[in-house]
Amino acid sequence: MSKKLRLLSVVIALTMIVSSVFMAQPFSAANSDTAQTQEGTDYNLPTNVQDGEILHAWNISYNNIKSNLANIAAAGFSTVQTSPVQQPKDFNASWTDVSGQWWKLYQPLSFSIAEKSWLGSKQELTSLCTEAHKYGIKIICDIVVNHLANNGGSDTFNTEIAKYEPTIYNNTSAYFHPYRNCSDNSIQDVVQGNIGMPDLNTSNSYVQERVTSLLKECVDCGVDGFRFDAAKHIETPSDGSYASNFWPNVLGATTSYAQSNYSKTPYYYGEILSTCGNGRSFSSYTPYMSVVDNVTGNNIMWSINNKNASGAANSSFNSGVAANKIVMWAESHDTYADDSTSGVSQTTINKAYCLGASRNKIAMLYFMRTDGASMGSIGSTSYKSSAVSAANNFHNQFLGYSEYLSSYGSYAMCERYSNESTTTGMVIVNCSGTNSSVSGVTTQKMKDGTYTDMVTGNTFTVSGGKLSGTIGSTGVAVICNGTSPVTPTEETYDPSTEEGYYLVGTINGQDCWNSLTPDRKLHKSATVEGQYELDYTFHDNDEIKVVGYFDNVPTFYPSYGDNYRCTTAGNKTGECTLYFNPEGNSKWSYVYLTVQKKSTEPTTAPTTEPTEAPTGKIDLPDGYYLVGTINGKDCWPSNITADRRLHIDNEYTKGERYVLYYTLYAKDAIKVVKLENGVVTKWYKAENKTSYTINNRYDEATYKIYFMPDGYKSWIYTYINATKYDGEIPTYSDETEETTVPTTEPTTEPTTEPTEAPTAPAKTYIYGDANLNGEVQIIDVTLIQKYLSHSIQLSALQQKAAHVTNTPSLSIVDATVIQRYLAHFKDGSKVGTTFTE
Repeated sequence: MSKKLRLLSVVIALTMIVSSVFMAQPFSAANSDTAQTQEGTDYNLPTNVQDGEILHAWNISYNNIKSNLANIAAAGFSTVQTSPVQQPKDFNASWTDVSGQWWKLYQPLSFSIAEKSWLGSKQELTSLCTEAHKYGIKIICDIVVNHLANNGGSDTFNTEIAKYEPTIYNNTSAYFHPYRNCSDNSIQDVVQGNIGMPDLNTSNSYVQERVTSLLKECVDCGVDGFRFDAAKHIETPSDGSYASNFWPNVLGATTSYAQSNYSKTPYYYGEILSTCGNGRSFSSYTPYMSVVDNVTGNNIMWSINNKNASGAANSSFNSGVAANKIVMWAESHDTYADDSTSGVSQTTINKAYCLGASRNKIAMLYFMRTDGASMGSIGSTSYKSSAVSAANNFHNQFLGYSEYLSSYGSYAMCERYSNESTTTGMVIVNCSGTNSSVSGVTTQKMKDGTYTDMVTGNTFTVSGGKLSGTIGSTGVAVICNGTSPVTPTEETYDPSTEEGYYLVGTINGQDCWNSLTPDRKLHKSATVEGQYELDYTFHDNDEIKVVGYFDNVPTFYPSYGDNYRCTTAGNKTGECTLYFNPEGNSKWSYVYLTVQKKSTEPTTAPTTEPTEAPTGKIDLPDGYYLVGTINGKDCWPSNITADRRLHIDNEYTKGERYVLYYTLYAKDAIKVVKLENGVVTKWYKAENKTSYTINNRYDEATYKIYFMPDGYKSWIYTYINATKYDGEIPTYSDETEETTVPTTEPTTEPTTEPTEAPTAPAKTYIYGDANLNGEVQIIDVTLIQKYLSHSIQLSALQQKAAHVTNTPSLSIVDATVIQRYLAHFKDGSKVGTTFTE
């Protein structure tokens, strides 16, 4: 038997021992929708989704979820939530960067399970459900029914919809609402407003039939329930003149189908962010589904982040609905993707999750961060943290017990008790740190006696209502009397692994995100403070991340500059410097990495990059041109054409960037050259996160290309539009090109070691780039609209980037101007120009 299997057997055995202690205790009357298998009983997982905890496997493929089901069950999760299953907009299997692709899953083309997706096939979804049920795990799928994909503008229809939903595409006036701004100002604005994509007329019977067909198709695969994206923006029977029977019709038909054919009742919950809008109530949704209470979850997390124990221990719910109708989180894919919480440590997120998971009846959702992983793969494995798994098992064991929340100094606590039982337990979170000695903390419901911390195995005592013990490095203690601690479940990493810092990622063509090996452990320099050493060779473009491994818990750390992309000049053997910032350190640490070019070059890159100008005169004006492997053709030697000339257009760009109306495709390899008097006089190194290869292609996008024209001392922070353009290439009159050094230069890799916190280097941002990912995209318009409708929060920096007009404050006008910019209208706004912070 392998070491992992032996560990798993111990976990199962101990869990069975724990479950036997509670077997005679009163539990809530769960609505069992399927019979648990023997494997599910071993893991002591609730049979009803609402009674358990949900793991949000964001962007992770069905096969990768399936291969981790044993870990998920051992961590106490009874449900896994997938990303949207429908055919996504603009899918290409070779485009795997999360930041550029994830949102496409929320712009579907169809009401059927995707034929091609980063998640996998319909057959693989079926296989996942079959295997998950062996562990007693439910699979619920994210579903998008409020809208379909746009074509670059929020009120334009993606032409690919015609392939999958021809009836809808060919009669848009019947199946979509006319464009109107989405806001919380009126019921109509909420349920018929446009949130960045064409809004479906969900009151239409044919639309309801198509949605029902999709849900039934999922049920046939074995899916146990659904999360509905943007449920807030779909009307209920209580919405007066704008009401419809969408929810009772669609969910009623799906439930009847599942009960008749599979003897189970699907679970439903809807995304309703912050409020339901003017004149609307959460209670209009709860007859049909559970609802998200993101405000309460956010308040817990930010209270802990701000060391406010009393705020974290607030027992009220913002939504005002019963706990058994609430899904809550400490972090979601929206708050992570828009950087609202990406800077919050995983330790803090875990504390907030554990406190929420300790409560009665609510279902907590645990979001799996990507941490540098690509679409379909697994990034962070922090869901297996000893604290998280202990809190989940605690939640599962105390089903039906009452709760009492309180705080004492820096500690937020949730006690669980029953008047019919002498068994009590509690989760206690240190909001001011991690390791701490607890003494004299006042409890309200805990019985006097000796308790065991399910996180560390430490002993706690309660005497006269006073708690004493020691909280470990997670900052969380999960204690109960009369039980043995549940063994932590981080068995992905060999338990004998030494503590320290390691490099993980996609390394030398291998997926090394979930493995810690001695040869990739960083060693502190004996002579230089903050420097680490590593004798290991990486390949150009390896994706790497630093993970700290202490107390059996992996923690990912932020990296400087290129984040996790390991590159060298010219893809040749060399050295790159990785800067990272361990939690609690005030200064950057760094390690020099040896990097060599890959054994095989990309198929689209030139065999040998030219080092000299092509021979012969070229009859074109002086200027900068793109050369390379473009649109699948070899344009390296002397094939320089007028349509690939870079222009400065002062009206469009305020003189701050070059523009090029030309279609570039995935895998195009490009360089910038300077043409003078018909001769190429200079080749410029094209710098970006993926060397010079275009990896991302959207219908509308702006692609970064850095180069250093003569007269500049550093990289100029400019952009080239790489957008599909169906008309004639615009003719621009050449303005005098800048030859002086820009007053603001982009942040580049430091020539000396950083000595300050990450905010020290000046950073350049783009007006219109609301999510601060370095590009102006339609997703930025969506974020602004969600912010204006109070669905999400934007940071002060994001609001500044989003405010592109002269209006007094951020408004829908800004979103409209950005949309016009993406459609190449020139309106004199500052969209696309830069500012520094």
